[in-house]
Amino acid sequence: MKLTIIAFVCFVLSIQICNVTADSESRALDIIKDYSNITRYTYFTTDRKLTKYPPGFCGGTPVDDCDWPKYAEAVLLLSGIPLLIGLICLCLSVVFWLGRSFLFGGCRPTHGFLCPGPKLDPEIGEGYTSCQVWALRIVVVIFAIAAVPLFITAMTGNSRSTKGINKVGDIIIAKADDTITQLQNITAEVNSTEFERLDIYSPPHTRQDIILQLQNITDEGVSMQKKANDIDTQAKKYGGWRNDIVLAGLIVGLVICIVAALSAICSIPLLSVVAALSLIIVLPFTWFVFSVHYPVNSLISDVCITFNSTGTGLSNFTNPLINEVFKDCQNQSNTIPAFRQLETLVTDLLDSSYQQACTDGIDNLCTLTFPLYPNNDYDQQPVVTHILNCTGLPACGNGTMDDYINQPIYDFQLGCRVGGVATCPKAMPCASGEQLISCQVKQEPSVTECQTDCLNPNIKNMSQIAVNGIQALDAFQHIWDQQVHPLIKCSNLMPFIEDVQQVACVEEIDSLILLISPTGLFAILMIGVGITSVLGQKRFNKKAHAQPSLHHEMA
Repeated sequence: MKLTIIAFVCFVLSIQICNVTADSESRALDIIKDYSNITRYTYFTTDRKLTKYPPGFCGGTPVDDCDWPKYAEAVLLLSGIPLLIGLICLCLSVVFWLGRSFLFGGCRPTHGFLCPGPKLDPEIGEGYTSCQVWALRIVVVIFAIAAVPLFITAMTGNSRSTKGINKVGDIIIAKADDTITQLQNITAEVNSTEFERLDIYSPPHTRQDIILQLQNITDEGVSMQKKANDIDTQAKKYGGWRNDIVLAGLIVGLVICIVAALSAICSIPLLSVVAALSLIIVLPFTWFVFSVHYPVNSLISDVCITFNSTGTGLSNFTNPLINEVFKDCQNQSNTIPAFRQLETLVTDLLDSSYQQACTDGIDNLCTLTFPLYPNNDYDQQPVVTHILNCTGLPACGNGTMDDYINQPIYDFQLGCRVGGVATCPKAMPCASGEQLISCQVKQEPSVTECQTDCLNPNIKNMSQIAVNGIQALDAFQHIWDQQVHPLIKCSNLMPFIEDVQQVACVEEIDSLILLISPTGLFAILMIGVGITSVLGQKRFNKKAHAQPSLHHEMA
């Protein structure tokens, strides 16, 4: 049994000590790989038969098919042997001190070992030799010195792991806050009066449907944000308690080692008694800390088995949980599933609105003609001329409407001519027998300028309709392209996923190793401190020392 325990502890500690010269990610990958090779077993969930559990998260099965109780047992049973060691230490300590008080010679030096003989008689010079006393002193002092770096390393790992947990929560909350803020801003913009013009071109209630969809997504996000904040608050609270409890245990353990060393240096046996009795509680506690954190690191390593195709770094979607949550985002150009209905609504709105804007605005300008008299010679036959020359332009639609409104456009006035006398402009319609003529013909540089500079009220009004509609659509398109599109695409998740993985799968792994390995060594060390403290109770008592002239040894 002892050999099994020692072999287990050595194995655990050996896989936790990583290459100090490697960078943090490489070190974390090495640790993850080592943990993935640890054999795990189930017992209670397999009809009380010790059964080997497959490696990987949920035994390598898809998340939907995971047998969660069996996987939980496989992870938790990793803490079985350390917990058993702690329980054995507790039981042996209690049994020993009960026996020490009433059996085994009590607290006074005696001849013999388990079956003590007569008590020491100082008057005849019986006692411990200087060699026995000094050998024990040296061992106790070495233990105390060795405890210091273990304490510092474990304390550092404990603090960093707490900060890592808090950091993951902060990253998630910050992402949620930023996303909700953007959604609220977008909703407010789309709901502004500027975009009411879209209602002219889009099917009934389309814009309101988009606003409602945005609001529903925002409301759901706010609800999830509140839950995430509550979870984050509780995690930080209990994480703080865990940090303080572990730190307190480490401090008490270090103090016990120092007290034992002072007992050896100053020959104060009472301090050895205090150290030994304190370890009845502290020693099992240290093994408990080790046993609790060891399977946690195994669980994190399972989640973080994310080697890329070259096996040299972390990737995203080989991670089973990330693949499950974001399974439709392997391609960064894909849309996040929660936003797909919104994308469909907006796409339909834009398509129909651009089509309607082309029909109501641009097409009317392209088809409108007027009689153009070259050199204002009204005796010649007029040339039927389009006010907007759309020949050669691409089909009107999203992305091409600017080509139309930037085209030169004719502006003109209408009048009447009779008997060689022209009246132009003329507000009244031409009478019977009068000739309809155009005058004051000029070309405006663009439809955009015509909406303010044209004299013909009809052309001016048609230009305003075309330009206003296009501007509203372009403004909405800009919001969609610059604000909504980047927000709803999977590429928006990648930095977030990488930030979480950097903390959880690199920094947290490294931090937990700094806590787990020294804690395991610290627990082993304190077993030695406990044994030497028990021995020191008698050997550090000057009254139990042998006289120089009488070298009688005692057990």
